[in-house]
Amino acid sequence: MTDAKTNILEVRDLKVYYGTARGPVRAVDGVSFDVGRDERFGLVGESGCGKSTTAMTLLRLIRPPGKIVGGQVTLGGADLLKLNDSEMRAVRWKRISLIMQGAMNSLNPTMRVRDQIIDAIEAHQTEAQSRKALEERVTDLLAMVQLPHRVSTMYPHELSGGMKQRVCIAMAIALEPQLIIADEPTSALDVVVQRAVMETLIALQKRMGSSLLLIGHDMGLQAQVVDRLGVMYAGRLVEVAAVNETYSRPLHPYTQALIQSLPSIKLRSRKIGISGLPPFLLNPPPGCIFHPRCPRVMDVCPADPPPPLREVEPGRFVACHLYDER
Repeated sequence: MTDAKTNILEVRDLKVYYGTARGPVRAVDGVSFDVGRDERFGLVGESGCGKSTTAMTLLRLIRPPGKIVGGQVTLGGADLLKLNDSEMRAVRWKRISLIMQGAMNSLNPTMRVRDQIIDAIEAHQTEAQSRKALEERVTDLLAMVQLPHRVSTMYPHELSGGMKQRVCIAMAIALEPQLIIADEPTSALDVVVQRAVMETLIALQKRMGSSLLLIGHDMGLQAQVVDRLGVMYAGRLVEVAAVNETYSRPLHPYTQALIQSLPSIKLRSRKIGISGLPPFLLNPPPGCIFHPRCPRVMDVCPADPPPPLREVEPGRFVACHLYDER
């Protein structure tokens, strides 16, 4: 992990389970990572690996049957999991905000853009402002995300996908938070619009001096955007390292398989998929949770306990028995 003095976010042994009649589904099971100040950190993995649950947990937005059963989430020195509801409400949007995946589902179809942004500001800002001041703030925010003033009076259905996503970004930065969580912010956009939206988001993150936690399964996008990358599998982190090191020399077999599955124009090689399916989190396999699909499985891998995420090289963390000390 990074130096605690330079971190804006520290997550330790986070566990989030969903209760069912057959037992708990371990959606997030002992996840630990840091996000440094001004850093862009990525979380990547297959669908269902716990990325979005992690994001919602950081903002304390998990609802039943989901439950945070353990761990610590420290933002700027405050443990978010120990705050009461009113204290947490004061933290959301002002210190930590979320750009949700699926902009159309994030916006109220019956409200104009202006009113939705003002509603977010008034809900999380303690200082009262006049209607005129709030409308001027909306105009400034839209300009920051490269949208004209006329968008403020429009409804979501009148906007393109890229415009809706920019509105969501404007809402997320309205109170200049320390940490912006972007949960697959460009998944529904074409490649050209995706690039433009991400360039806008990165420029704003730099301008405000905020940190960015980018969540998604697009390995190509992560490679272009983040400084460090965390790879998740079945509710657990299996590798954390600088993004260039992860792509040039992945250590965990799952990370290696993810990168091998990416198409390459230069190599023109055939894509290699990952055999098998992700485990059923109601009854995960013993030991290393990846061992049923791992091409390098060893006798120790199915044994309990699973390998911990530990530093095997300076700044490189891996949860794999291949790097056990001999």
